[in-house]
Amino acid sequence: MQNLFRILVVVSALLLVVGWFLPHYEYMWSTDDELRLLRYNYWGAKLPNIPWLYWGELFVWLVTFTGLFFYKTWARSALVFIFFSSLGLSMFTGLSVASPTSNFIGTIFFTAIGVNFSIIYLTSIANKFEKHT
Repeated sequence: MQNLFRILVVVSALLLVVGWFLPHYEYMWSTDDELRLLRYNYWGAKLPNIPWLYWGELFVWLVTFTGLFFYKTWARSALVFIFFSSLGLSMFTGLSVASPTSNFIGTIFFTAIGVNFSIIYLTSIANKFEKHT
């Protein structure tokens, strides 16, 4: 179970990085019509687009995954906090327009996060987090 959990954490981190950088490269294979549609992403956002927050969130996710990999108790709490705060803040980020590739990666990523939640709270792995405080 420990190996499966660690593999899942690494896969989750890789999916996060791919999904995070994908919008910066999608234009290479997107048609003009798709690019016009993708420009409407974040249209009507109530929160401003602040680059250091954008990259800071990626950093916090990666630090959290690193903590999960090494069974740090704070990482369990951080994962819950980051997940639900991202979910709550998504209501203020405006219209979401994404390519099928981004949606596919995002769906797999959030499914992996759900499995991570299940493993770190509902299996024997939960005991490893309590021992490593």
